[in-house]
Order: sequence, then C-alpha cells, then structure tokens
Amino acid sequence: MASIEQIGERIFRQEDSWKRLLIGGALCLTVFGLPLAFGYLFVYSFNLKKDPEAPLPPWDNWSRMFIVGLHGLAVFLAWVGIPLAIACLLTWLFGMAPGSFLDIFSWLARAVAFVVGLPLFASALIHYQREHEWKALADFEAICRPVEKHWKALILPGVAWCGLMAIGLPLLPFTFFLGMVVFLAYAIPLLSQPIPGKAPKI
Repeated sequence: MASIEQIGERIFRQEDSWKRLLIGGALCLTVFGLPLAFGYLFVYSFNLKKDPEAPLPPWDNWSRMFIVGLHGLAVFLAWVGIPLAIACLLTWLFGMAPGSFLDIFSWLARAVAFVVGLPLFASALIHYQREHEWKALADFEAICRPVEKHWKALILPGVAWCGLMAIGLPLLPFTFFLGMVVFLAYAIPLLSQPIPGKAPKI
C-alpha cells in the first residue's frame, strides 16, 4: 500500500495534474460547480477501484459528470455532513456555557467528525457504486465493516486532511479538492480490498 507522500508524488508527476486540480478547486467555488467537482471525484474513485494507481481522469463528458456528481455529493452529505452537523450541534450546546476555552473543543469536535466521516464517505462511495441503489447508503454494516478493519491506517490521512484544510484556509476550495483527491487515492484502494471470510457478491 502506497503512503500519502508516494500518492502525492505520483499525482503531481502526472501531466496536467495541476491544471486538473485547479479546475476542480475552482468549481468548488460555486453551487452549480460543486456537483461537477464531486462528479470528478466519483469517476476518479471508480477508476481507483479497478487500478490503485489510476491517473487523474480528464475533464470531459460534463453532463454525465454533473449527474454522477449529484450522487457523489449526496453520499458525502450523508456520511460526512451528518457527523459534522452532530459535532456542530454539540459545540453549540457547549458554547452556551461561559468561558472561551470551549473554542478549542469546537475545532477538535469538527476535526474528529472529518477524521471519522471521510473514511465512511469513501467506503459508502464504494458500496453505492457497487449496488447502484440509494438504499445502499443506509447499509451501515456493509459500509462500516471495511473502515473497522482498516481504521488504524486511516487515522493519519484523516488528520493530515484536517491539517491541510487548516493551513490552506485562505484557499479552501482548492485545498478541499486537493485533499479529497489525495485522500481518496489512499482510501479507495485500501477499503476496496476483499474482507477475509466474506464471499464476494455476484
């Protein structure tokens, strides 16, 4: 299994990689562009399941990318948005108490939501692409099982993703897209590995 550093080097060695990443980051700036950005991530994840070293796909077939992007965005909102919403609710409740020290708890809670939610998003994306049904997003056992198996290997990339978002806050749409590309390039091949003792679905 390649490390985050090796994956980053492989991505940036690819011809036109910066151009493709900049397009994705720019699309994240707009409401209508966001589904296209997630469509790109959807296609890239699908390719990574077949080839762990799959290159960044070209920006083409925009209409198809928009449609699958709506699906990818729905998966993201379900498995990252919900943990993040719970973290924000908890920090709001704690924020009602006097004292500014709870600001640290707020940042920590959100970081934990992303560290937990991102692997679940990757696993849910794999499962949804396999099943092609919306009800697959509620299959908690199938989605959580690969994450439970590989959770130790997924902690550091999740923390690194949060660090990238914090450092690149002024360029957030671009750092978000870059972070998602690198994280998925690491997590998708890892979570796609067959689980011993479980027969593959035919």
